[in-house]
Amino acid sequence: MKRFAILLCIIFCTALMIVSCQNGTSPAETTQQTTAAGTVETTPAQVTTTAPVTTTSVTTEADILLVEDSKPIFQVVVPLSLYADSALSSSLSELSNAFEELGIEKPRVVHERLSEKTYEILVGETNRKVALPEIGSFEWSVSVQGTKVLLYAHSTPCLIEAVNYFMNTYVKGSEGNVVVHSPSKYVGQYDATTSTKHNMTYADMATTVWNSFNDKYWKSVWVEGNWFWDTAETLEVYIDAYEQTKDEAIKSKMLKFADQFIRRWQKDFTWNEYNDDVMWICIAFSRITLLTGETKYYDIAKANFDAVYKRAYDTKLGGGLYWRIENNTKNSCVNCPASIAACLIGELSKDESYFEKAKGLMDWEFRYMYEKNTGKVYDAYNINGEINKWASTYNQGTFIGACTLLYKHYGDETYLTYADKAADYAMKELTTNGVLDNGENSGNDLPGFKGILTRWMYRYAKEVNDVDILLFLQSNADAAFANRNEAGLIWTSWHRQTPEDPAAAGHIVFSMTTAVALMYNCQPW
Repeated sequence: MKRFAILLCIIFCTALMIVSCQNGTSPAETTQQTTAAGTVETTPAQVTTTAPVTTTSVTTEADILLVEDSKPIFQVVVPLSLYADSALSSSLSELSNAFEELGIEKPRVVHERLSEKTYEILVGETNRKVALPEIGSFEWSVSVQGTKVLLYAHSTPCLIEAVNYFMNTYVKGSEGNVVVHSPSKYVGQYDATTSTKHNMTYADMATTVWNSFNDKYWKSVWVEGNWFWDTAETLEVYIDAYEQTKDEAIKSKMLKFADQFIRRWQKDFTWNEYNDDVMWICIAFSRITLLTGETKYYDIAKANFDAVYKRAYDTKLGGGLYWRIENNTKNSCVNCPASIAACLIGELSKDESYFEKAKGLMDWEFRYMYEKNTGKVYDAYNINGEINKWASTYNQGTFIGACTLLYKHYGDETYLTYADKAADYAMKELTTNGVLDNGENSGNDLPGFKGILTRWMYRYAKEVNDVDILLFLQSNADAAFANRNEAGLIWTSWHRQTPEDPAAAGHIVFSMTTAVALMYNCQPW
């Protein structure tokens, strides 16, 4: 009988709307009411509420009754891609329990490929034919479209916020019937600026870590204790800090650092037998020019890129660049950074040939050094045809970076697909309890790798509005910040307490840069 009453009500109101249109009247215009928690869009003739609704009947033509006689007349529909997500599943389990606490049978939670029902709660972007609301990267919404309730957001954490809002507003406190008012659309904001673990903004956390690092390691014009490529990578941390803050004091340090690099190693770096080393300073100097307009750094970057590309490229093993000048092996550690450098130089020079070089290098990577089904990036391919399948945060990061820059230039979404897979691999396979850690904690080079991954994962996430990756980086920042030593320093083992004397534990200054890079590469955009 209640279903019949609903149907009768809808038919009656539809008839009223037709008569209204025939009389020349138009539907009420939508207005917005802003609350501390978000925005509610309503029509003037309706009364909306953010409190739980208790009713025994449908009160307006747009309301949806989801429960009859203590039984749900709807199902919860989840995209197949999120059906096994543990965090979302936990949230939906809480929602089901909230219904049960009211004496209502638990609703079915199904994936989008199961048969459609008239009444459904849609969680995220499913295959159902509904219009997705236009909301920001860190927003979530609850809305009604016809007989569907849509809980929507661009990321899983924001989507969970939508589920929790729906549960607290429309389920808890009800007395057996659950009614959703429509066309109300509630939009909430996810606060990605602040760490709830540390009760600080991520910007303040970055400043805190930056100050501690500089107090310890900055020596007049640069950071001592590194050699060539790790100095270039430490310089990139200063570039990250300036890019994020536009702080003139940081800019001054960055330029002093770059100038000291030139004084120490001059302008021609081809004496260095490691081709990847040279590509790193080409990246750093190109980034400085892009940020400041200072062309002298670009000139050095372009000249050294051209010289190294000429000596390192041939068609053996299918193409690609050799790692060192003896030409025994072609590695991801040079081809991916060289592709990044080529894209940056191409952007500065407006010379399309650099993008063609970048594309060619990554085509080689895709062919020989990348698992398309997992996102794993291999390490090296030697002249005997043997492939080293070791995965590192360095290679995953530069692969993601090159794909991101090539997508920005060419618009080919294949690059985004590859980058997404590589990022997903890093987050799943190169972590311990959700914190980046795959044994790169000792030695001269390995401890500095993770800063590279965070930099390019962040740029990819920002390009495609991937909030899940941002929150992954923020979770790592929370862990690292919690493990500072008394001087405020953080070593590369972010999940463990930093020793009071990192050097005594075998961690050189390069190891201490990764957390600084992380802090600047987890800021919401």
